[in-house]
Amino acid sequence: MKLTMIAGVATAAALMAGGAAAAQAATGHGASQAGTRATSCAAWARAHTFVQIDKAKTAPDGAQTVTGYVVRVHCGGPDDFQYIPTSKKYTGHVLPHATITVLSFANGITFPRLPEKELPKWIAHDQNGRIFTVTGQAKAITALTEMYHP
Repeated sequence: MKLTMIAGVATAAALMAGGAAAAQAATGHGASQAGTRATSCAAWARAHTFVQIDKAKTAPDGAQTVTGYVVRVHCGGPDDFQYIPTSKKYTGHVLPHATITVLSFANGITFPRLPEKELPKWIAHDQNGRIFTVTGQAKAITALTEMYHP
């Protein structure tokens, strides 16, 4: 039951981040061999930037500066979608009015949109791992999507 729930959450998170191929890898659908699933996962991981955000600070114009560490995705075997923080530091500039989606377990597993001004408080109290997919370049982030991290 727990593995089924984790696979379902990972699939939903992957789809939200645009990882249809990764979702197929997580569920085994669309792939006939484990090697194909690992390749799909690796391609999806290379196409995205993942960061563990440790701090967010709001600027007067509504932009955010986020700091943390780059995260890599483990692909292959039963541990697909394991997010592993590295020691490589990351600093990003989240544009005003960027889309920020967080992970919530308040009413089941949901991904509500968070007003950008609330990001610093969310990060300071987040108990979900603070792993985010970054959309855009580090100097001009247009979206952050918090990922499920078992």
